[in-house]
Amino acid sequence: MTSMLRWRAALGGAVTVVALTALAAFSPAKAITVNVSATDDALATVMVTLAPGKYKVTPIGVADGGLYDAWQYAVGEWTNRYIVLNDYIQLLEPIPPGAAGIDNTPVPPPLPALPKGYLADSGGAPFADGLSALAAAITTYFYLPAGAASYDVYFVNLDGGAREDNLGGNSLRVEAVPLPAALPLFASGLAVMGLVGRRRRRQPA
Repeated sequence: MTSMLRWRAALGGAVTVVALTALAAFSPAKAITVNVSATDDALATVMVTLAPGKYKVTPIGVADGGLYDAWQYAVGEWTNRYIVLNDYIQLLEPIPPGAAGIDNTPVPPPLPALPKGYLADSGGAPFADGLSALAAAITTYFYLPAGAASYDVYFVNLDGGAREDNLGGNSLRVEAVPLPAALPLFASGLAVMGLVGRRRRRQPA
C-alpha cells in the first residue's frame, strides 16, 4: 500500500475531490479556493489535481470568499494550521516560521506513516477567536517537478483528537505562480547548447 493510500486509510478513506482539471502552471490568473472542514472527517481532506509548477497557498477568510476564517480545536482555542501532502512536493523559500516539511517517518498507532508534504502552523499560543488566528496565518509556496503531467495534492485538516468540539476549518487560496520570464528562454538555450555539444562529440577527429 502506498504512503498516500495509507494516509487515506488513516482518515477512513474519505477524500473530497474539488478539482480534476490541473491549474495551468504558468498562468497567475488561475486560482482555486480549497475549503477543508475541521468538523467532518469526510470533508477534512480535499484533493486537487495540479500541473507541474510553482504554487502559492494563502489562508483566506469569509470576507475574501472562503467558507471559514480559521478552526477551533478545543473550546476557545483557534488556529489556522494546515497540511499539504504529495510525495513529490517541495516546500519553497521563503519558508516562514511555523512551516516544516513532513517525511515518511513512522509514527505511533493509530496513524501509519505519512506521505511527504509540509505542515503550516501559525504557531504560538492558541488564538481566542477565528479572526485573530486568520491574521496570524502563514502563506506558503511549493513546487511540483516536471516529471509528470499532473499531481494529486491533498490539503488536510488533521486533528489528533475528536472533532466534537471543533468549529470552522481552513479556506486556502491556491494559485499558480509564474516563473521568471527569462527562465524558459534560459532553459531552451541550455538545451540547444547541449545538443550542439553532443553533435561535436560525435564528429570524427
